[in-house]
Amino acid sequence: MKIFEKYIQEAFGCLLMHSVFLKDGRIRKGKIIDKNDIAMMERSDIEKVQVGELEDDDIGENAASGLIAKAIATNQFSISPTLSGKTNITSIADGLIEIDEGNVIKLNNLSPNIAVSTLNNHDVVYRGDHTVSVKIISFVISSSDLDKILNFLKKNKIVKLKKFNSMRFGVIYTIAKNEKRSLIEKTKKSIMSRISNYNSTIMDERVVPHDIASIKNNVVELLENNINCILLFLSTSITDVNDIVPTVINDLGGKINSFGMPVDPGNLTLSGKINDVDIIVAAGSARSDSLNGFDWH
Repeated sequence: MKIFEKYIQEAFGCLLMHSVFLKDGRIRKGKIIDKNDIAMMERSDIEKVQVGELEDDDIGENAASGLIAKAIATNQFSISPTLSGKTNITSIADGLIEIDEGNVIKLNNLSPNIAVSTLNNHDVVYRGDHTVSVKIISFVISSSDLDKILNFLKKNKIVKLKKFNSMRFGVIYTIAKNEKRSLIEKTKKSIMSRISNYNSTIMDERVVPHDIASIKNNVVELLENNINCILLFLSTSITDVNDIVPTVINDLGGKINSFGMPVDPGNLTLSGKINDVDIIVAAGSARSDSLNGFDWH
């Protein structure tokens, strides 16, 4: 696009580059100047304006932004109407967003005239959440740059949604002698909120003494109750791979998938499996609503 300063009488049909402030309002930048605009500027004693004239290979910001958004989005997303060169890509379901950060960087480096912004990789999103925005920086983009971008997106994806699976949870809370029951009640609210936010349901909830026999007996009962996942929230977090719950898992023919996570808070989270049932032992930080190791499972 070529940019000139022109007398307003010569600016008909040109793109207004800078907003013009009138005595009784303003004409916003990006507008194609018409006869009414010229008349209003004359009444406000405006003589000259900065205007742009499109070149043969220029593509308008709205058309280009919409094409790029369509190339990015899959059937897991919806696309908003484009306004001022910006198009939002929105999730149509609840889940975990996967962003290919390397491809996002490569995409943005294909032209100085685009800005593709995303949520963080592995952010939780819900239906209607904006996940990606596509913005054309100027009023136009060259057709050669647009072709590069669209060809790149034919071969490379930058965003994917992993929908939440609806799971049936059994939850075991352990309580130690002399421990206040109110602490467990507070934890229940946080755990229930988390599980429901992930489109899952607590089918069975129990509070049992913090000893190996009680834990083992209740895990065995839950294994027979058509549960997908058993979540244990202990009076005190696991401190060793040979602690009470890992021992229960091994005794029942299960396996430990991981103990210790490179996250903080929540590094004492344990995950395992007995038959086809997932086992998660949350760290003490899961009492809080803040993001922690439990959320990453």
